[in-house]
Amino acid sequence: KKLIVILLIALIAVAIAITFVVMLIRSELPQYSAILIPLGLILIYKLLIEYTKWKFSYIVVKDDSIEHYSRTGLFKENVTSLDFKNIQDVSYRQNGMMNIVSGSGIIVLQTSSGEFRFYDAKSVKSQYLKLKSMVSGADQEE
Repeated sequence: KKLIVILLIALIAVAIAITFVVMLIRSELPQYSAILIPLGLILIYKLLIEYTKWKFSYIVVKDDSIEHYSRTGLFKENVTSLDFKNIQDVSYRQNGMMNIVSGSGIIVLQTSSGEFRFYDAKSVKSQYLKLKSMVSGADQEE
């Protein structure tokens, strides 16, 4: 459902940009379309970048560790792996409208060596609750 909302916003932005291009070509409201076309194109670009980051970032929770995969370019993928025994605290954040609409966000894992942030985590609330229970379970085993 949330993906449909993102795509709907992108389609509306494309329709607005096309409308202003047509108005510019027909010489109707040229002063407004000259300003709004670049703004519409920037909005479309921003939405596509956010969608790409959201689509190709995911977290794999295993029995004893967590792995975060994120694609930041066509040929670049980052993988971060942490054992549950090294994690001291788990939290999450949702910044901005796009994160709230898509249900994505940032998962923050606190370890003794520092803080690890997993950006663009899908279903951030459910991932957080799952990680919190897994980390609590790892703490009780020790």
